[in-house]
Amino acid sequence: MFRLIVFLIEIILAAVLGGILGYAANPGRPRSRVQALVLLTVGAAVIAGVSSGFSDTTVGSPQGILIAGIIISTGLLAAGFLAREDNSSRRLLTIASFWMAATVGILVGVGSLIRAILLTGLAYYVLRYLPDVFHRQGNSQSSEENES
Repeated sequence: MFRLIVFLIEIILAAVLGGILGYAANPGRPRSRVQALVLLTVGAAVIAGVSSGFSDTTVGSPQGILIAGIIISTGLLAAGFLAREDNSSRRLLTIASFWMAATVGILVGVGSLIRAILLTGLAYYVLRYLPDVFHRQGNSQSSEENES
């Protein structure tokens, strides 16, 4: 019973963290991307959680193979979303957010919940606020050039 409760907490945490990443990467965009990142994060958490039950952690172990499969599958999934993007910088952001969601899911699945939360916080900051920092720097430089 305890393992089931822990599993449910991990799944809910993965869904919340995936939703945060989806919202940060796609504000005002189609909700299908948010849903895709939530499902990707939860799926990665489940697969990584199942694979963490394997005791062998050597190169080529079942856990390593499953986690590599998550990363490869994430790239293929992101490629499907990329086909609809016009903007090349938006394409990079899409694939990066998909891989970040997979990484967060893997961390949740292997029990590194604090790392998953910290990584999500960092990704949220980068996706939501870092572009504004660079935009403000560009505006202040151009206003200084206009004054001289």
